[in-house]
Amino acid sequence: MKKINLAIRGGGVKVPAIGVMKALEEEKVEISTYSGTSIGAIIATLGATGTSADEILEQVKNFVIQYSEASRLKGGKGSQIIEDTVDNYCGNIKFKDLSKELYIAANQGSLLFPKEFVFSKKTTPEVSLGEACRASCSFPVAYEHYHMQINGKNYKFWDGGMCTNPVIPSDGFTVLATFKKQKENLNSRYVNAWKLPETQADFVVKPKVYMGTFGTPEDIILASASGYAEAKDKMEELLHLIR
Repeated sequence: MKKINLAIRGGGVKVPAIGVMKALEEEKVEISTYSGTSIGAIIATLGATGTSADEILEQVKNFVIQYSEASRLKGGKGSQIIEDTVDNYCGNIKFKDLSKELYIAANQGSLLFPKEFVFSKKTTPEVSLGEACRASCSFPVAYEHYHMQINGKNYKFWDGGMCTNPVIPSDGFTVLATFKKQKENLNSRYVNAWKLPETQADFVVKPKVYMGTFGTPEDIILASASGYAEAKDKMEELLHLIR
């Protein structure tokens, strides 16, 4: 079997990736590398630390509640909840401690001119998983940008979903878990950034998910179910390609 990567799109509660992960688990497809952006970064992080799809679903439902609480707090206190929640669950480990590869994207540019920054074992070995998820989840309006120092250099991060997301690894066979947008009437820069990973991935799972950016734990369940159904429908084709 080929080396399998799973790249997970951001998008609030709309992300169907957990269902895709469950479908892959049932077929005993082992994922070697995870990549994620925004809430997709949290899902990818849990996957990279060996968490099952069912447990990820339960944890992400809790994270959605944390998101809601965090967005009401001023300053950096809101996004601090995201960092603490991830680090507490994962045991405060750093990228260098992971046995699997994990890539998390954040925006180190401005709101109008985003610039991608990628957290990984190679680029940020001493950064905790919670810090990287916090950087990738610093959604404008809900939170302030996240300041942190890496290798002696100061950075200011916004939500990674503002950049080309998620990172598509250069080696192996990459499955992209994304979703069909209801409309694409945003500026061309954003639309192009949104579409680019679909042209780079080897296989795309893209179900319809009709929800807002923020929602409830029940929305996470529905999105996961849509991802599971779409992945099962395409599984025969996928297995043929990777085996």
